[in-house]
Amino acid sequence: MLRFEYGVFDQLHAFVALVAPLQAVDLVGVILLIGVVSAYAARIFRVPMLIPLLLTGMALGPFGLNLIQPENFGLTLSDIALFVIPLFLFGESVNTDIRGFRAVRNSVVLLSTAGVLVTAFGVMLITGFIFGIPLRVAFVLGAILSSTDPAAVMSILGGVKRNVSTALRLEAAMNDPTSIVLFTVGLQMLSGVGFSLGDAVTQFVRLFAGGAIVGLAFGFSSTAVIQRFEIRERLSYISLIVFVVTYSASEYLSVSGIMASVVCGLVFGRELRHSRPATRELYELSSFWDNVSFLAQIAIFLLLGLYASRSALLGGDALLGALVALLLIVVIRPAAVFMCTAVDRLSFREKLFISWVGARGAVPAALVAIYVGLAQGSAYLSAYSSVVSSIVLFIVITSVLITGLTTGRVANALGVAERHTAPETEVLYAKRVALKEALAKLEREKSSGSVPEGVYSRLSGELLQALSTLDERIAESRRESPPVERTQLDELYVRQELVRTQMDSLLRLLRDGEIAPEVYEATLRELRRELARTQQEIEEFGG
Repeated sequence: MLRFEYGVFDQLHAFVALVAPLQAVDLVGVILLIGVVSAYAARIFRVPMLIPLLLTGMALGPFGLNLIQPENFGLTLSDIALFVIPLFLFGESVNTDIRGFRAVRNSVVLLSTAGVLVTAFGVMLITGFIFGIPLRVAFVLGAILSSTDPAAVMSILGGVKRNVSTALRLEAAMNDPTSIVLFTVGLQMLSGVGFSLGDAVTQFVRLFAGGAIVGLAFGFSSTAVIQRFEIRERLSYISLIVFVVTYSASEYLSVSGIMASVVCGLVFGRELRHSRPATRELYELSSFWDNVSFLAQIAIFLLLGLYASRSALLGGDALLGALVALLLIVVIRPAAVFMCTAVDRLSFREKLFISWVGARGAVPAALVAIYVGLAQGSAYLSAYSSVVSSIVLFIVITSVLITGLTTGRVANALGVAERHTAPETEVLYAKRVALKEALAKLEREKSSGSVPEGVYSRLSGELLQALSTLDERIAESRRESPPVERTQLDELYVRQELVRTQMDSLLRLLRDGEIAPEVYEATLRELRRELARTQQEIEEFGG
């Protein structure tokens, strides 16, 4: 057993003891303040926000000054994870552009299923046969560590190539049901309750496929209602209602609420982006879920730091945790990734990067909290409770720190970082879309009588002049950048924009009473088919 002197910590604890305990309301304010400061520090030092959050939690919690006790919240880490993770995943899914999903769909499915199995059994074999942990306990440990954490992974993927980023995001979001099924089976093994392989398969299909079906149903139905009644305001609140209904319905049907939230969010965001041009409402929707993501990261990573203990990071089990973490990063994770990505056209360097980004976070920590709670009523489970919890917490904290601090450098070294050398044409297209939106809004204001004719004439003339100037710059930029594939992709984006402009104009004609509803519906169906064909061609180009 390793021994450490804690003289400095004891002096700090004596000082902290003089401070009155923080009440629950004070804790919420402190946490929000820490989140804002951490975001600012992350921007200054150019590191993911999860790093200062995690370190701050460790400094203020039992590991450091012991100023904040996690028990003061009245909620366990598993309670927080069960509430925050689905909300976080839905928001990230809404804001996820899945145009590159087709290129990596096979890998995502395999990583979320077979990859989890390989990881779980790999951890079981190493901890069972090498370190002497009973195989049934080792299997539960492997199940806990088999899923990558969505909050940790998604927060560090900025600037990574789209296909790689999409694969990692969706894997992290979709591998939790598989991990939870394995964890449940492992607990049945430890409790002595009879189980069979067929039961495990049935349970997995129910959680995974059932959640996907519920998510698809609510995703398509909610966007169909929004499009049918032309709802353009308060999309943020509507999306929140969609999440609550989807998650509640999936839990009522005993399927995976996490899977349903992910699938519904992906469909909801995709359908809204494809059915209407870029508008202020869509921007507000994206901003709303960005803020939710910000608050979720504060809750998850700060609490992870607060739950860190000295025994987990400095005790005798820390060495065992370090060895398991090393083998997980160097052997088990790469083996699972290379097996599951063999079916897609990912390069060797991209597979190496996916192997490296395998951070474990709040979900494994929540599962081990459940295990520790169950172990209190079982002498057999409690004998290994300390070892299992120490290994998991050590791997969770170190993997988040290592991955968060090195992802950018590893991405650059392996050549999977997104090169910010997009042609000027794409920037000009963005400005052109913004001008078109401004012009369309001016048209609507004039039609409603809010803008006088003189004001409309002056402003529309200025906008049209700016639009003409942009068109000239776009044409010049395309002449200077003549690669065939880029030119064809640019043309597809222009065609997509033109179709969306037609849809917006058609809606304006309907509102002004210039066309009948049946004419609007018939024409809109044709435009949607053309928009879908164009989008499919863009996806085939990898755009």
